[in-house]
Amino acid sequence: MLVIWDTYDNAYKPIYAEKLEAVEGYERYNNATGREALIAAYDLYTESKVG
Repeated sequence: MLVIWDTYDNAYKPIYAEKLEAVEGYERYNNATGREALIAAYDLYTESKVG
């Protein structure tokens, strides 16, 4: 699960991704220039943070 910050809506959004490569489609929050920024990535199976 990816936690995304939407700068237009000023809201967090969960994105459920099956592959870790989905993280590459988002800019990190501190470097983001677009609408959506990656806050965190979690593996729901192991309940651990991966990004």
